[in-house]
Amino acid sequence: MIDKEKIAKALSGSCPKDFGRFVKKKVDTLVASKLTSLGFMSYDTFRAQRNFLDDIEKRICLLEEKLDRVEKSVNERESK
Repeated sequence: MIDKEKIAKALSGSCPKDFGRFVKKKVDTLVASKLTSLGFMSYDTFRAQRNFLDDIEKRICLLEEKLDRVEKSVNERESK
């Protein structure tokens, strides 16, 4: 029988730094192979679209970081 508490405890611990990237690559590979085998798109097309979305995600993260810095700066000025 599956011990749900043991699984929850294991999942609540910290993950290795690159674990998220590892899982994402595995999921991407699985999805790409399924879409390719069903004839919906080629693997190269899937990878190109995935890379494009990854670039957009990185840009959004950079913008969020910049926005946080601006907000902190404004809050510091207002508190003076």
